[in-house]
Amino acid sequence: MTGEWTKVHSSFTVQGNRKMSKKSELEAKVAGLCEPLIQEEGVELVDVEYVREGDVQYLRVFVDKRGGVMIDECEAVSRRIDPVIEEAGLMADVDTFEVSSPGLDRPLKKPADFIRHMGEKIDIGLYQAADGEKTVTGTLEDYQDGDLTIRRESGSMTFSKSQIAIVKQHLDF
Repeated sequence: MTGEWTKVHSSFTVQGNRKMSKKSELEAKVAGLCEPLIQEEGVELVDVEYVREGDVQYLRVFVDKRGGVMIDECEAVSRRIDPVIEEAGLMADVDTFEVSSPGLDRPLKKPADFIRHMGEKIDIGLYQAADGEKTVTGTLEDYQDGDLTIRRESGSMTFSKSQIAIVKQHLDF
């Protein structure tokens, strides 16, 4: 990283009726700036993560595409977006910047994730057990505003967004 950085002094920004933490604000700004550039590289922005691990502040941008991304695609995205993030002054508190694949077991979060995995097996982690299970596996049939319907041998089940802790693609080994 090169250049002079201006430090963001505000800890919170108001977005709508809620306060955004400095972390959330940075992640949202990076996503907003970079998503069009990432799409031009032929991949999809999956997530932006700003985290402290030990004494190091990481800014991670996760990208993916059907069939997965290769390291050269991550490098191309990094070269494309690094100067844009720097120019916007968003690297002030960042020690390490990374662009990578989220991996096979990444959580599904955005509507596009669910649309992409429609008709495929997913694992739904629940806050509270349903029918004695905290993790339910089935074929994704429907997604509506965060609510999921899956098909199992025993029939269809629908889970509201408030019941769902995490959703991942089901991996058979």
